[in-house]
Amino acid sequence: MTIVQTVYASGKVMADSEYTVGTLISGTVDRKLVQEGDQVRKGQVIYILRHTSPAAKMEAANSALRNATENISVNSRLLNDLKIAEQNAGLKFTNDSLLYRRYQNLWAQNIGTQVNRIMHGHSLTFLTIKKDRHGKSTGLPSTTCNWP
Repeated sequence: MTIVQTVYASGKVMADSEYTVGTLISGTVDRKLVQEGDQVRKGQVIYILRHTSPAAKMEAANSALRNATENISVNSRLLNDLKIAEQNAGLKFTNDSLLYRRYQNLWAQNIGTQVNRIMHGHSLTFLTIKKDRHGKSTGLPSTTCNWP
């Protein structure tokens, strides 16, 4: 007679001696100087890293500086576009204000229809400057339409 005995168990297999290595810098591995299973000693170089991070950061900073310098120069396209937009907003404000006063005068004399008033009320926009709680201009535009 033969006796067979089976034992089932679960567990985790772990290495008897395991070490974690690290570096003081970041980079990509350029060369591996040892193979898995090789014996190494403390202080031995096992990888050669390519450390390009400082050069990349310096180039990004220089690029940001060039862009900022260009944006604040007298010939800056960005500043010129903003100046043109500001001038256009001022002209639109002046024109819309004149048109509003013209329509107000006409309607005060009962000239024009209610439909005309409503139609033009939706097409006119008035630019004002938002003020903070102390009454100082924030420089941020807001649009309002003051039709009844």
